[in-house]
Amino acid sequence: MEMAEEQGKDLVQMRYDQETMTSTVKILDYGKYMYLKQKEDREKKKNQKPNVMKELKLNYSIGENDLALKIKKAKEML
Repeated sequence: MEMAEEQGKDLVQMRYDQETMTSTVKILDYGKYMYLKQKEDREKKKNQKPNVMKELKLNYSIGENDLALKIKKAKEML
């Protein structure tokens, strides 16, 4: 704690282990840490693919070649 005070930074608990009752801590600027964490979370959310429902319609009078093409497309969707 003294080292963090001397550097003018914060002591941040990163992890707590229940079994050994020990904490993992880091000395860092908490405001900057939270800013970077939020920025990282926004990037992850931005890069997520949206869930899109895909449909494949078949007709009873479909040709053999068209059916093969539809099967190929269905495999790509999975």
